[in-house]
Amino acid sequence: MNPFQTSENDPHLRDELNQWTRILSRGDTRHGMLLVIIQKLCTAIHELEPAHACAALHEERLSHFKSRLASRTQDVLQLLQENQLDSLGITNDYRDILTEISNASTLQQLVDLVEPVHMLNHKACDAMDQPT
Repeated sequence: MNPFQTSENDPHLRDELNQWTRILSRGDTRHGMLLVIIQKLCTAIHELEPAHACAALHEERLSHFKSRLASRTQDVLQLLQENQLDSLGITNDYRDILTEISNASTLQQLVDLVEPVHMLNHKACDAMDQPT
């Protein structure tokens, strides 16, 4: 097997990439798929922040963004349930995020969830990065 190589200079991003590599290389397909699904959520919510900052988003589209983010979060919860991954200790956290998304009444409230979602995804990765 060839080792993963990266030219990423940012230490945070490099550490994330290396952690993902460790998770994927262990061969637990449940963890691999969870990593993919949480990264889809993380990417979707991270794109809101710069778009909102440059006024590219409109409040009348709030329900669309809430629906998309809720769907991504429900995907995570479904994967956790269907694959008996409650032992990772993150299910209730994702339920809380889903509630926050559902209760958001402004785009700014969705943007404010960027960091909590990002940190929760780190928590999920840390849980998956533990040797079995």
